[in-house]
Amino acid sequence: RESSLLSKVADVRLWQLLCSKQHTEQSWTPDHIDQMSESLASFLERHANSPEYGFMDSSKFEEMTRPSVFPFVSSRAALTFLEQEQMYRLETLEYNQDDYVEGSEENGKLRLTSLTTRCIDALGRSSWMTERDVGSIPVRIANL
Repeated sequence: RESSLLSKVADVRLWQLLCSKQHTEQSWTPDHIDQMSESLASFLERHANSPEYGFMDSSKFEEMTRPSVFPFVSSRAALTFLEQEQMYRLETLEYNQDDYVEGSEENGKLRLTSLTTRCIDALGRSSWMTERDVGSIPVRIANL
């Protein structure tokens, strides 16, 4: 994916501010939401845990990807968001028993989060595999 200038120069705190502003003002157009989700995904792939950009954690990730900020996500950002979400959920799962579905057959299975659902929707509504992506997609999905 081509990264935007924003994803190359931003730090975690700047992303928090941008997403917080969108959360309160809802000022992004659908095209902006698409572009910003791709930029955030690119930033996460490159810099999320680099000391010079600030460290990301599960609460910051959830804050930045909540539905009021990204009511939908770009199909190009979806796999990165799914990978990041899984990484943060696995880190915090032992403290977060609410993530498990209650009931006989479903017990022990994780709930689909809002972000997971939005990512699946994004992948389902588009032709998200480019020729460049085809080689890495099965590996990325298998690792989820």
